[in-house]
Amino acid sequence: MITRAVVALRHEQTALRRGSFRTLAAAGDAVAYGRAEDDHVAVVAINAGDSEASIELSTDDLRGRRLEPVNLPAMAQATMSVHDGSVLVTLPPRSGGVFLSGRS
Repeated sequence: MITRAVVALRHEQTALRRGSFRTLAAAGDAVAYGRAEDDHVAVVAINAGDSEASIELSTDDLRGRRLEPVNLPAMAQATMSVHDGSVLVTLPPRSGGVFLSGRS
């Protein structure tokens, strides 16, 4: 179920297929990367660890953008919060999250 949802999301979102790639943060078992194509931006965060992980993102490419979480079936929900200009993504164990701006 999750595989089909991720493949469908990649198919419908230009940035996930052809966008530029940039690692935004990595800490322990967690990593976040961004992809951008024109006005479409995607942030993908993955936690391969057995415990919750929080990672602070580089925000240079995200300024002025509103990122919305994508609800993926059978996946614990990652959260994104902004505090004092920093973006923090919190991921449950063995989970991931996708956040989109300028959906196609």
